[in-house]
Amino acid sequence: MLKRIGQALCVATFAFAAMAGNALADDKPTVVFMLLHADAYMLGVEHGFEEAAGDNVNVEVAIINDDPAREAQLLSQYAARQVDYVVASPTSPEGSLASIRNLVNSGVKVVCFNTCLGDASESLVEGFVATDHYAMGEEIGKYAAKWINDNRDGKATIGIVHCNTYIECQDREAGFKKALADGGVTAAYPNEQLALAPDKAATITENMLTGNPDIDLMWGGSDGSTSGITTAVGNDPNWTKRIRVFGQDISPELAKRLSETPPILIATAGQDGPGTGKAAYDMVNKLMNGEKIDQFKVEIGPTVFARDNPEVIEEYLASTN
Repeated sequence: MLKRIGQALCVATFAFAAMAGNALADDKPTVVFMLLHADAYMLGVEHGFEEAAGDNVNVEVAIINDDPAREAQLLSQYAARQVDYVVASPTSPEGSLASIRNLVNSGVKVVCFNTCLGDASESLVEGFVATDHYAMGEEIGKYAAKWINDNRDGKATIGIVHCNTYIECQDREAGFKKALADGGVTAAYPNEQLALAPDKAATITENMLTGNPDIDLMWGGSDGSTSGITTAVGNDPNWTKRIRVFGQDISPELAKRLSETPPILIATAGQDGPGTGKAAYDMVNKLMNGEKIDQFKVEIGPTVFARDNPEVIEEYLASTN
């Protein structure tokens, strides 16, 4: 399924003119679906939206690859075209504000998912579907606290590779640390660094573990950072023996790593991509029918994927085929 979606995204990204022509031909509303990047979660959101929408709308998909300049350029184009709706995950509350304000002023209705515009959100966009990111960090923190108490006598020296350019990632880390403290864990955090891409996260992890030999546990704040950490730990036999990893997000790759031996990745908390996409379409559908969105912000809870609960992992992997 993910492969099919990825192929569709590539076609859709470079076929705006053709799809706009189709919209004129069948007179269906045009919804532009903007992805920050093409990871498993974002693709899952897009799939959930399209599945819920069926044939009711024409969907164009754009991938901005975390590039604020590309985001601004595309939003300007959509404002000029006066598309009907944009469903987007803004790159930042401040940096995206002017472009989305211009878009809304042109008559385009906007629904946010994943990220939005901070305090300006409700004055500009119609609705916001979000993961409860603090709960994501908190749930994996609760799981990690029990594991540390059971396996490490309640003490851990933790290296962190985060994604804290996004406020949502800051919430994840805050929830994770609070849950460890509430769980009675004595935790030290000698090194924290930023990385979203797996290859960068792997390099940072290698340097971090070399420079901080006391680290015995790693936490990744995102799909990419968790993947990179797990790869780096697995590349060194000494690290593989003693360092365990907890993370955030879920992907087919991470799900498979939860079944691999040696047991490097212990658990991760994942977002419900398809559920988020369906909720975003529900908001767009209400707007199309002239109805009011009753609840501006809808939060979707996380799921913990752990190697001691293989049924949940198998169910997730089955859903991605």
